[in-house]
Formats: sequence, C-alpha cells, structure tokens
Amino acid sequence: MTQSAPKTKKDILAEFDHIIATGELSQIIPFLDAHKQGNVSELKKQLNKARRYYLDWYEVKENGRTVGTSVHGTPNQERMLFCLALALLSPSDFNGRWFDCFTQVLRYMSDPDYYKSLDNKNNTMPMVFDIIKHFDFKELFNIYMAECVKREIMWGLDYPLLRRLENAKLIDHHPQLFAMTIARFTMPNDMPKKKLSIDEYREFVFSSDIMIRDVKLLFEYETHVSWTTFGYLDRQTFKEYKHG
Repeated sequence: MTQSAPKTKKDILAEFDHIIATGELSQIIPFLDAHKQGNVSELKKQLNKARRYYLDWYEVKENGRTVGTSVHGTPNQERMLFCLALALLSPSDFNGRWFDCFTQVLRYMSDPDYYKSLDNKNNTMPMVFDIIKHFDFKELFNIYMAECVKREIMWGLDYPLLRRLENAKLIDHHPQLFAMTIARFTMPNDMPKKKLSIDEYREFVFSSDIMIRDVKLLFEYETHVSWTTFGYLDRQTFKEYKHG
C-alpha cells in the first residue's frame, strides 16, 4: 500500500487555518500532537495573523458611513485562538489583545451556560479545561493575575472559577486575588445569569477553604466588601433574585 507523502509546511499552515475557521476545540490537541514539533515558529506567526483577523476590531460601514464596530471571530474561534496561544506562545508574548482574549475565555469558563446561545459548535466548558491542562496555564495566569491586581480590575474572574482552577491544580492560591473576588461573590449584579440555588450557595460558602482560609483575607486586603449586600428568599436562585 502506497504511503501518502508527508505534509509540507504550506499544507500544515493551511490545516491550521482551517481548524481555526471551524472553531472545533476537539481538533486542537490532535493537530498539535501531529504538527507542533519543528513548526512552532511558523505556527506562531500564523496564529498572530489569525488573531489580528478574528479578534481585532474593525469599523462597520453602511452607505459610506461608520455605523459601529465588530470583529470577524466567533466566541468559539476566540477560545480556539486562546488555547492555541497557550500551546505556542511564551507568557511574555501575552499582552494587549491576547489579554482581552484571556478575559473572554475566563468569562466563558465562569458562566458557560450564558454563552450557549452564542456557540455554533458542540464545544463545552470541560473541553477548555482539558485543553489548558496540557500547557503552562499556571505561569500565564500569574502574569494575568498581576495585571488584574495592578489595575484593580477582576475582568473575567469570579471566586467559584478560581476555586475550580485551584482544585484542578491549574493555578496557585493568590491571597489578594481570592480576597478581591470573594468580596464580590455574593453580589447578584456580578452573576445575573448564574443558576446557583440557595442550597448550592450554602454548601459552597460553608466549605473549609472559604471559611477557614479565604474569608479572613477580607481583613488583610483592600476590597469592595463594604459595598456588598445580598438578599434572597429561601428557594430562590441568583437569577430569580436578580429579576424577581
């Protein structure tokens, strides 16, 4: 049986462009396993080119007039680009628009149900977790975290997501960041789409980590906890409280 000729670099880059265009997260690891070795430099250049095309804002014009701005990429393509960036770029390469991409991926991971209506592929949040476990997410997150603290902006971060990432050993415990997010955890305006029942909420807040380790951080760092209030009826969800 005749073996097919090995793919040329041109073929590999064309396949790379194709999987980004499809937005199918399941194609990332097989592609990288097959083609990353020996092609990192070329793939990095192609990735940055794709990032500019899919994620940079452009003016939308009608009849010669600017009527708004938009991007070419879908939420799936944004997550695809971020996961590929984790595999191909060094942490020092992440700045500017890549940090915006990181923010959107974290927002998705915080509340994937909210984004279902925006997805056109059968991608799921666990797929993102499985993909980032292959790469050095922790080092990149440390850089991102430092930027969050410097700007005093949490962007896509919330306390439950930090706990999930920590439990999966994808991040370390960052006391100041955990304090800043736990101060916002009970604010209904921060979670308008979450379907977290009051029973689930009680179970979460009475875990040992939050009560023994993290709540006391509110006394060690400047946070917005003094502005935080939360009221609910016994069987309500956060969403029901928000729109009640």
